[in-house]
Amino acid sequence: MTDLEGRYYATVLPQKVKKHLFLTYEEANWIIFLDAFPQLLLYEESKRRQVPLFYLLQYFNVSIFMEKEWIYFWEKKDINRLMTALIINEQNKIQKPVIENAYFKKHVFHTALFKLQEMLHISAVIFPTVEGNMYGFSVYQFETLQKRIELGKKLAELLFHPDYKRLFHRFALQTTHTGSRADYEYYVRVARKSCTPALREVYPVVAHKGISMRDWFCRDTEINELFLPEEYKGEVDITEWYKRKREQIYVASIVNRFVKRMEEFVI
Repeated sequence: MTDLEGRYYATVLPQKVKKHLFLTYEEANWIIFLDAFPQLLLYEESKRRQVPLFYLLQYFNVSIFMEKEWIYFWEKKDINRLMTALIINEQNKIQKPVIENAYFKKHVFHTALFKLQEMLHISAVIFPTVEGNMYGFSVYQFETLQKRIELGKKLAELLFHPDYKRLFHRFALQTTHTGSRADYEYYVRVARKSCTPALREVYPVVAHKGISMRDWFCRDTEINELFLPEEYKGEVDITEWYKRKREQIYVASIVNRFVKRMEEFVI
C-alpha cells in the first residue's frame, strides 16, 4: 500500500488509480482481521477457562465453518488443519464483498493495468530475513478463489518450514515495522532502494462502516479438496527476482516521467 505513495509509483499511476487500489487492499485487510480477531480472542479465553467457547463465534458474524473447525481443533489438536481452515475461510470471506464487488471489478480487477501487472508477475508475497535473502511467491490469478487458497497454503508451508521459520522469526523480532519497504530493503543489497514512506506518514486510520455479510459456507459447499496439502515447486529464494522487478519499476517510472516532459514541451 505504501508503494502507491512512493517515488516510483507516484510518477506512473494517476491519483484515482492509486485511490482505488488502496481501497481494495484496505477493505480486504479490514474484513479479514475483523473476522480473525474475535476467533483468536475466544480461543485465548477458552484456554483460560479450560472450556470451549466457540459457540459464541456466531455473535461476531464468524462462519459456522470456523466454529466447527475450532471445535475440531480443540478436541484433536490438529494445528495444520486449523491453519488451512483459516486460509480457506479468509479467502472466502473477501470473495463477494471485495473480489466480486462491482466497484472493485470496474475500477481495479477488470482494468488493463491490473491485467498487465498480473502478466508481468509484479506482485508477490515476501518473507524477508536479516541476512538479506527474501523468500516467497509471486501472485497471479488473484480474482480466482482457488488460486488464492493455493497461494495461502504454500505461504503457510514456507513460513513454518524448519529450514526457514527461524530466519523469518528473527526478522520479525529485530525489525521495527513501519509498512515501508525500507524495513527489509535495509538488509538487502539492491542497486536501487524503493523509497516508500512509512504507512502512517501517508495514510490515516480508516474508519469502516459495518457491513452485513451472509455466511459463505453452506451444507452443499465443496470443501474437502481444499484441505489437501499444497506443495510448492521451484525456487523459493526470490531475492534476485525481487531486484529485477524493482529495477523494471524504476525504468518504467523514468520512461513515464520522460514522456510527460516531452508532452509538456510539445504543448
